[in-house]
Amino acid sequence: MLKIRACSSIIHRYQSTSSSVSINHLTNDEIRAHRLRVFANERQTQIERIRRVEKIEVDVHDPIQSTKLLMNKNISTPYHCAQHLSSVLVERSCLALVDDQYIWDMNRPLERDCTLKFLHFMEHKCEEQNRAYWRTCSFIIGYILETAFKSNYHVELCSFPPPQFQFGSFAYDAKLNLGDWQPSRDDLRCLSIQAYKLRDRDLRFECLHISKSIAEEMFAYDRFKLAQIPHMLRLISPDDNQARLTVYRMALWPEHGIQSIRTG
Repeated sequence: MLKIRACSSIIHRYQSTSSSVSINHLTNDEIRAHRLRVFANERQTQIERIRRVEKIEVDVHDPIQSTKLLMNKNISTPYHCAQHLSSVLVERSCLALVDDQYIWDMNRPLERDCTLKFLHFMEHKCEEQNRAYWRTCSFIIGYILETAFKSNYHVELCSFPPPQFQFGSFAYDAKLNLGDWQPSRDDLRCLSIQAYKLRDRDLRFECLHISKSIAEEMFAYDRFKLAQIPHMLRLISPDDNQARLTVYRMALWPEHGIQSIRTG
């Protein structure tokens, strides 16, 4: 269950180290609409690149049901595979393991013949599941911070630090541009209510792999995230032009970083 518990665990003041970057004058609604347009356009472009549907063989290894499935390359996802097998797998699976070594989002298309194992939270070892869960919680906090205030209050999202598992806390760094505002208990309660509403809506995450140029276009008005793109790509590949950044859309909000399958 997601709850915003204290200001110190969710809001950090973030000062830019680059004085050459100026704050734009767009509202958060306009910036979010821009990111969504870029996401939707790139998604459509990638779909149109698939000229011919190729088949791949997915060898599913699972205690509930192990079988071989014939799926569509770059279209079918682990979630689609689960739908072919069991409603239990559909409901409980949060991540997948491809070829016994690659952690895979449930909504990420499969790219080749592979083995597939479904991961859930009740397993003995669930470090990757917990990591994705906490990142999803941080993702949701970012959404709440960007959408909770009136449009004349500009909120700049920075990044979400690694979660502190031992304390059960997660965070999102944001520059709120609200002067000396300190959230009251009622303010925090209102933010928490927004999180509960997202949980009840059970929204699904949609992932997309994008190039450096598309990422820079998508986050053109997010100065902190724009500055992070080169570093994030270098972590993936020494060649920035070959690396692909994974971004996620939850309803009407795109972000980056591996997530669980849904908000519920």
